[in-house]
Amino acid sequence: MMQDICTVFTVLFVSGLVLALYGLHRCWILYLYFRYYKWAPRSPRLPGPTPPFLKSPSNFPSLTNAYVVERLIDSVCRMDYRRRSSRDPGPR
Repeated sequence: MMQDICTVFTVLFVSGLVLALYGLHRCWILYLYFRYYKWAPRSPRLPGPTPPFLKSPSNFPSLTNAYVVERLIDSVCRMDYRRRSSRDPGPR
């Protein structure tokens, strides 16, 4: 009976120790991040204005049937995308 209780406490102590080490590692990683993130090289920006993108993406289901995917790609290629200008309020 006493041996079972010691085994349970040993398992709990070891698992708590592992979790404590994990938490200390997480704190160390956060410390390093906040210490060095200012000196990280920034990605270069492209010159000129960014091109306008579509307002809403089109999501299409893809099934395992190759013929369905082929028809889907053909129908997407036939879609007529109309770019809206800044003065165009869009559909009403």
